[in-house]
Amino acid sequence: MKTTTNVWLGASALLAFVVALVCLRSKPAEPSYQGKSLSEWVGRIPQITFLEFNLVPDSNMVQVAEALRAIGTNALPELLVMLDVDDSIVHKLIRAINRRQHYVKIPIGPEPDESRLLAMEAFTLLGAIAKPAIPQLVARLDGSDKTYPAAAALASIGPDAHPQLLQALRHTNSAIRGKVAAGIGWSEPKGAFAVPSLISMLEDQDKTVRMLAVWALGRIKSDPEKTIPALIKVLADPDTEVAWRAIYSLGQFGTNAAPALPALQQLQTRPNLISILKSVIESAIKQISPPPPPARL
Repeated sequence: MKTTTNVWLGASALLAFVVALVCLRSKPAEPSYQGKSLSEWVGRIPQITFLEFNLVPDSNMVQVAEALRAIGTNALPELLVMLDVDDSIVHKLIRAINRRQHYVKIPIGPEPDESRLLAMEAFTLLGAIAKPAIPQLVARLDGSDKTYPAAAALASIGPDAHPQLLQALRHTNSAIRGKVAAGIGWSEPKGAFAVPSLISMLEDQDKTVRMLAVWALGRIKSDPEKTIPALIKVLADPDTEVAWRAIYSLGQFGTNAAPALPALQQLQTRPNLISILKSVIESAIKQISPPPPPARL
């Protein structure tokens, strides 16, 4: 039985390898910079996850940004393909074979989620250079897993993409509203144009939309005079996760969120607070409170 299984795995691996080789040979040549292909440069971006903070611009990222900007608009077709990646039957078979045997590891690209996030970061590094891709990116604001990275890419492009993003924030599809809000939040200061719309979304009937709007406002950290009072109101949201996210976002404003201190301190007095919520409140209060004056000598 074990021999039969090994034979089947070997045959499957050989078949998948041949199919993968054919696919690779039929793929058009990628643009390159300093002898490295676009995929190689994008592959140097550290692994990122949904709703994670932006990467620290270390020397590696500086080099990746330089390469992407040198490749310029020639990178756009390949990055759009990366946004669209979805495991085909062949890819799923190859991944399954790689997991089940250790004789031959068949080379294959990143998982779909990782591919989309890498493309998102690459678009972020390109910024306004990616302006010609606006129509294609807008077409991907469809509520699918492509929506979040496409929205982040559009926000990074700048004002030319603002009208389309603001329109998407008003979409009747809650998945589109929420994922576009998150994508705009990823762009941090570049998302300041959307703050009024995001504040209005704090009253959305969909709790996930409210949570993602709160998260985005904490990322963007713009217009505290209007944003802080709006986030204070969210502390009373009937959904605990939305209220928890508001505490976290208030902390991101630092001392600019000082008007929120009384509300946060009152929350601390609630009985039966779970330990993780206590920790989040304490952290936010610490971030918001002004530093103590220096001791006199």
